[in-house]
Amino acid sequence: YTEEIERPTGGSFEDRVNFSVTGLKADHDYTVQVYGKYGPREWMMVLLCQTLLTTSHSISLADGIRRRRNLVANPGFEHSAETTKFVATQFERYPGMARHWTPFYTGGYLAVCDAIELGWHGGRSQMAYPRSGRCVMVLGLARTKSIWAPKVENFYGAHQSLAVPPYLESSAFLIRFWYMVSDMTRVKSSKFAIHLSWQGVDRRSGDDIAVPLDVDVERQWRPFCLALCGQNSSIRMLHLYFHLHQRKGWALIDDVSVIPVSATDHVSEECISLPDPRRTFHPKPVPHVIGRLESIVRPKLHQLTLAIPLTSDRILRLLAVAKAYGGGPVAALVLVRDGDDMEVFQSIWKRQPWLRHHVDVEFLFDPSSIDSGLLPINLMRNAAVRMVLTEFVLMLDVDLMPGTDSFSCFRDINGTVLRHLLPPGRKEALVVPVFLTDTVFRPPLSKSELQNALHHRVSLPYCLNSQRGTRFDKWYGA
Repeated sequence: YTEEIERPTGGSFEDRVNFSVTGLKADHDYTVQVYGKYGPREWMMVLLCQTLLTTSHSISLADGIRRRRNLVANPGFEHSAETTKFVATQFERYPGMARHWTPFYTGGYLAVCDAIELGWHGGRSQMAYPRSGRCVMVLGLARTKSIWAPKVENFYGAHQSLAVPPYLESSAFLIRFWYMVSDMTRVKSSKFAIHLSWQGVDRRSGDDIAVPLDVDVERQWRPFCLALCGQNSSIRMLHLYFHLHQRKGWALIDDVSVIPVSATDHVSEECISLPDPRRTFHPKPVPHVIGRLESIVRPKLHQLTLAIPLTSDRILRLLAVAKAYGGGPVAALVLVRDGDDMEVFQSIWKRQPWLRHHVDVEFLFDPSSIDSGLLPINLMRNAAVRMVLTEFVLMLDVDLMPGTDSFSCFRDINGTVLRHLLPPGRKEALVVPVFLTDTVFRPPLSKSELQNALHHRVSLPYCLNSQRGTRFDKWYGA
C-alpha cells in the first residue's frame, strides 16, 4: 500500500492515514515505513512492507506450494543480518557494505537502507524502495561513488559463495531475484549479467556461466528466475555474481534466493534454463606433484621457513631470496608446464650451493593453467605452505626480498625470538611490513638502512591500500 501526500506551500500540516489489509501470512513479519522529502514540494509516502525470510522460501510447484531452504545468506542486503559460523566478508566493517556480500575491487556496490530518488519525471520526483526489509543493493557509478569508486569506473558488482550442505546436495536449483535499472547507456559492451560457477561432488564443474539481464524496461521491479540443472552430478558449491560492466547508469538488486529442488519437481513459473549441460559440465583436471628436491641442510622444528610459490623461469629470483635469508630454510613450490621445465630447474638447483643446501622444492603440474594461461596462485601458495616442516612459516612472493640483518633472529635453530613473540597454543600471527626500493639502489640490509632510505625517499611502503592494517608508526618506533 502506498499513499502520496503533497504538503501545502508554507506552514505545517497533519495527515492521518487509515488502511486495512487482508490476506497477510501469519508466519511473516510486516513493518510500516514512512518516507518523505523536504523541498518546495514536500511529500510523504507510507508503505506496508513484508519482511523477507532468510532461511526459507516458498516456491510454486506443479503439485502446490512447498517451503524450501534459501541458501543465500542475507538475501535482502540488510546491514543488521546475522553472522554465520562461516567467515563473513571482510568488507562489512566499511559503511555501505552488506554482511556476506563481497564487493568487486573497483566500483563495488552499496547496500542502501532508504528510499532512492530516481529523478524528476512528469513534473514530480520518482522514488524507488526496497522490495522487502529495509535495504537494497545498488550497482553503478551514480549511486556507489565512495571509497570503492573514487573515480569513474566501468566495473561494478558483488558476489557470494554458497556451500550446499551434504543433506541438501542437489542436481537442480532455482536462482531468483528482483532487479530494477535506470539511465542505462552503453559504453563498450552491454554486459549487465548474473554469473555462476559451481562444482559437483564428482569434481565436474561449470565455470563463469553468464546470463544477461534485460535493461530495456527502466524504473520497474522485474523478476528473474534461472533453473540450474547439473544432470547426474550433485552440486556442492555455487558462486553467485552480480556484474555491471561498461555501462553507465545503475541497477538495484533485492530478494535473492537459491533454492535446491529435486529432479521430480516441475516448476510452474517460467524460468530461463542454462545451455546443454553437456557443454557446461566438464571434468576438471587435477593438479598434481610430479617431482621433489630435498635440501642438504634439513630445517629444525623451531625455525622459520619461507614458503614461496613461483614458476620455473624465476629460479634466479629464488636464488637471490635464499641468499638474502642467509641460510634459513626455504620451501619452494614450482609450477612447471612439462618435464623439460623441471629438468632445466633441477640442473640449475644442483649447481647452486645456496639452493642445494637450503631450498626444498616440489614441482606442480596443473593442466588447467596451461589451457587457460592463468596462474593458479592461491593453489600454489597453499601447496607451498603444506611443504613446510617447521613450527613457523612466512608466505613470501618470489619478488620480495627478506632483510638480511632483520631476519637473522628468525634463523635461530632454537626459535628463541619467535617462540617468545608467538607462544604455543595461541592463534596469533606477526605482520611483516613490505617496502619498495628504487632499482638503482641496493636493497637495505637492516632496519637502520631502511629507515635512512625512507627518510631520503628512495624507499616507500608497498601498496598502502592493501596494507591498511599495518602499523608502520609502531614498526618505525620499535
